[in-house]
Amino acid sequence: MKNLNVLLLLVFATQCSTVKQGIEGNLIWVEGNQMPGPDRKPTTPQGVAREVHIYPLLSMNDVTLEGVFVSEVNKPLFKKIQSNQKGKFMVNLPPGDYSILIKEDDGLFVNTFDGQNHLNPITVTTNQVTRVDIRINYKAAY
Repeated sequence: MKNLNVLLLLVFATQCSTVKQGIEGNLIWVEGNQMPGPDRKPTTPQGVAREVHIYPLLSMNDVTLEGVFVSEVNKPLFKKIQSNQKGKFMVNLPPGDYSILIKEDDGLFVNTFDGQNHLNPITVTTNQVTRVDIRINYKAAY
């Protein structure tokens, strides 16, 4: 029994690595007709495993944009990570402003812009974890 408790503790500890400063969030896949109707419910969004690309804050002038996909970035990639099968991801980052792009077959997905035309902007502050949920919804109809 004692060995089982130690094993469970080790498994739990490896699954719960923590981020003390950076970003943590979820990638959520949404597709299909999302308009509710009398005989239909919208599909349920699902977490999804994807490659997450983190760049220094990008503006429209830094990329070649084709619809919701970026085909070319004129700034160096800062960090690349992978979300798990449930879409969860976490990454330690220094304080600063970043753009998060999601790798899809057609390019790097982006669907959020701020008032200064920054792509999927997120700010990391000292000793804080910034939470973000990204809906990958280019195959959804609203």
